[in-house]
Amino acid sequence: MMIKVATSIVPVLMAIATTCFAIPAAHAASVVTPNAKPNAKQTAAAEQALRTDDRGMTYTVGTADLNGDGRPDLIAQFGSSLYCGTTGCSGFVVLATAHGYASHAIDLPNFQEKFTVLDQRHHGMHDLRFDGADYVFKWNGKAYQ
Repeated sequence: MMIKVATSIVPVLMAIATTCFAIPAAHAASVVTPNAKPNAKQTAAAEQALRTDDRGMTYTVGTADLNGDGRPDLIAQFGSSLYCGTTGCSGFVVLATAHGYASHAIDLPNFQEKFTVLDQRHHGMHDLRFDGADYVFKWNGKAYQ
């Protein structure tokens, strides 16, 4: 048995089905490549937040909202051979606050050139995947591991 449906009703039925059964789109993960020279505000924030022996080192920066507060956090990668090896160069994050930046830096593991900020979160911070690797670094409340 064949059922005929008027062609004018098909678009209406499709619209209803799409509205009722739509699956929300996932937030797109963002790729960060810290390759820009830091501006004066970023340099001041980094110099305040870094350990004394890390101050004055060269680094490049990028930004991403790692804790979901709507403020772009400062993400940097050192460029000195003291901080680089076969797995890339180490980096750090300085979280943005309502009044500027946090007073301490969060260390990042070595990476080659970029990382992806994933949708998943642990303890309020987005998970990170470095250089497209399979391993996902998760925030444990004190560090990315």
